[in-house]
Amino acid sequence: MGRHELRGRIEPSGGPVAFTVEAARYPWGLLGLVTVPLLWALARPARRPRPVRREEFGSRGAARHA
Repeated sequence: MGRHELRGRIEPSGGPVAFTVEAARYPWGLLGLVTVPLLWALARPARRPRPVRREEFGSRGAARHA
């Protein structure tokens, strides 16, 4: 990650040739692979249905119909 520089010298039969190569690598895609799912999970509301107890449902229904 970051900036890199490579310097060298090639010595062919015609005489030495110096060179410099520079490159920069910043892997933003890797950061996105972690950040996007994390933000999605945090922004998603926790919707869990409340379990309905059959005794409560049955007693209410019996009282209404009686």
